[in-house]
Amino acid sequence: MELDDHWSYKSIVTKLIQQMRAEDQKYLTLLNHLRLGETTCDDFDHLCTRIISPAQAVESLKEKPWCDAHILVFRNQLRTEINNRAAFDKAKEAGIPLIVVIAHDKIRSKVSEDDVI
Repeated sequence: MELDDHWSYKSIVTKLIQQMRAEDQKYLTLLNHLRLGETTCDDFDHLCTRIISPAQAVESLKEKPWCDAHILVFRNQLRTEINNRAAFDKAKEAGIPLIVVIAHDKIRSKVSEDDVI
């Protein structure tokens, strides 16, 4: 029996409805509103308090409240740069070398040239 076939024999489905990772209740409510397409003016105002831009500069992302803030980005390149910087900082703080491994994704046994994946 293949793995895909295994799941077709299950007759019980468990739907997880409680977010266990988010500790900020206001932010969790905002995420649920976004997911359901039911955002409010309060949600918008709350998101606006978390915007970092040249007009609203922040001294350091390593200090409260920014060190605990979720960061939303709309470009993969920016996300990758933020993650790389965080990984570099953690490795430096721990005194260990940073090792980067780049995956080459395959679709139907062919290496994907698509940067979006």
